[in-house]
Amino acid sequence: MNSQGRKKAMRMLKNQLQERRANPRKYRSDFFDYVLEELQEDRGILTEEIALDLMFVLLFASFETTSLALTLAVKFLSDNPLVLKKLTVCEKFIKNCISKIFHFCFKT
Repeated sequence: MNSQGRKKAMRMLKNQLQERRANPRKYRSDFFDYVLEELQEDRGILTEEIALDLMFVLLFASFETTSLALTLAVKFLSDNPLVLKKLTVCEKFIKNCISKIFHFCFKT
């Protein structure tokens, strides 16, 4: 996808997000509703820009190959070092927990 195509898709996603924000639904029924809910959270780390990038990647990944989706994921993470740091911390925490569980369950 060229940069013009990306800009057009991002503009369409942004317009859809603004329309949903102006006319919210009573019940969550799709991904946009969940994104809007997260954007309204005070504690949320999701910004509109990140949400739009994420929706674009998900849309793009459904049509393109896994390797391209992974490339976009790496680009997204490199553009957002705070998100990368949080994922790294979560990964270390999860690995540590799994290690302790295995040690507890299978100690001799």
